[in-house]
This record gives sequence, C-alpha cells and structure tokens, in this order.
Amino acid sequence: MKSSKIKILIFDDNPKMLNSLLALIEAQNDMEICGAFRNAINIVEMVRGHLPDVVILDVDMPGVDGIEGLSRLKKHFENIPVLMLTAFDDREKIFAALRNGAQGYILKSTAPDQLLKSIREAHQGGVPFSNAVAHKVLEHFQKPSNATSMYNLSTREIEVLRLLVEGVSFQQVADQLHISYETVRTHIKHIYAKLNVATLTEAVVKAVREQLVD
Repeated sequence: MKSSKIKILIFDDNPKMLNSLLALIEAQNDMEICGAFRNAINIVEMVRGHLPDVVILDVDMPGVDGIEGLSRLKKHFENIPVLMLTAFDDREKIFAALRNGAQGYILKSTAPDQLLKSIREAHQGGVPFSNAVAHKVLEHFQKPSNATSMYNLSTREIEVLRLLVEGVSFQQVADQLHISYETVRTHIKHIYAKLNVATLTEAVVKAVREQLVD
C-alpha cells in the first residue's frame, strides 16, 4: 500500500541543522524522510532517485549553493515544491530563489511548529514565508521604482523623468504635473546631478537602458 505521508528530501551542509530537521520531521505522523544530503552537487540525480513530495534546500552550501541547485532542479522537476532554508534574510537571495521557482523561503530561526506548517503548506501548493522574509518582499513591491534605491530620485523626479522618456516637453511636464515651468527645470537639474549626466538625451538614454522608470 502506498504511503500517504509527505516524502521529504533535505539538502543542508550544517550537521547540527540537518540532524535537527531529521529528528523533527521523523517525529511527525504525516511526514517521512526519503533522503538527506550535505551538498546539492548531484541534486537532479538525488531527486530523480527519491521522487520526494517536498524538497528542503539550504541556500548557503559549498560547491553548488541552494540557488544554483534550485535552478538545476527546476529544469527537470518543475512541479516538485522546493522550500528554501537559510540563516539570513538576504533580499538578493530571496528574489533569486523566487525567480528560479522556489515555493517558499524560511529562516532557520523559524520555530519548529511553524517550519512543519510551512512544509505542509508547500506540499498543498501554498507559498510559505517567514515573517522577516515576507516583509522584505513587501518592501520591494512598495517601492515606486528601482530608480529610488539606485539614484535616490524622489517620487516627483521619477514622474518628471518618466514624462521626459515619453517625449513630453518641459512645458507639458509642468502642465501635466500642475507645477511651474521653473519647478520643472529645478527637478531636471536635480535629475541630471543624481544620474551624473549633462543633457536631456543622456538622461533619457540612461533611464531607458537601466529601466529607471516603468
């Protein structure tokens, strides 16, 4: 008779963390460990051999890290949910994991009951995140533009730059934003300084090339 338990495959190079995960999961009536490895070098072969329901993948491992391992895995097993596990809420790694198909992103400091809940949620098609990770994602999408973080452009300067990219004249910018012509010139002066450009053409080219506006 086929087991109804959630089959879990773990990749984590930290012996203490790995043993803790094994003990925690094996104590659950609805879960079982089908494999545990200290690196993700042969992750595709390991997944193919064990066919887990959920993969728990450490982000920071030697040789092949979790992000690269995830990328390799998803090329062959797109539908197997992968729960990333890490000690740090690094925003770059969070979004790299999401871009590569991670189902969830959990900190190692997460309470055991919450970790178990996240595994079950991932298995059921949910997208579990630790609270700190969820805040990072929310902060990212609340930002009006990459320009704000890259060049410290204000919201108004971004609006002006967006109109300039669209080919709007200085006077039309003033009319559309309901500000004076001189205020537009002041904003443009600040934009030039922040983008380190000297002309309107340079500003527009840089904005388009670096996707500083929508």
